[in-house]
Amino acid sequence: MASSNGQLAVVELLLKHEKIDINQADNDGRTSLFVASGNGHLAVVEVLLKHEKIAVNRAEKSGCTPLFQASQNGHSAVVQVLLKHEKIDVNQAKNTDDTIIR
Repeated sequence: MASSNGQLAVVELLLKHEKIDINQADNDGRTSLFVASGNGHLAVVEVLLKHEKIAVNRAEKSGCTPLFQASQNGHSAVVQVLLKHEKIDVNQAKNTDDTIIR
């Protein structure tokens, strides 16, 4: 919820907890990075991407990734930051074979 609402201070506080699972997803497979990217919360995305265990390409149930979600919603600043991550897969397709360019 903190990532979804852009609550940077709360996200930073939670990330300090030793047992936090940064890639924990909800029932639809949406992670903190996914919802922050989809909502255009650049500062939250930047903090999450610094975490050593972040799964930057983890998709939700339909195969949509954080990069796909940010692109679809027009959050160009978030897209730029995601594209700079060393493990980003720009060609990862959704379950329907749609990619960020199509």
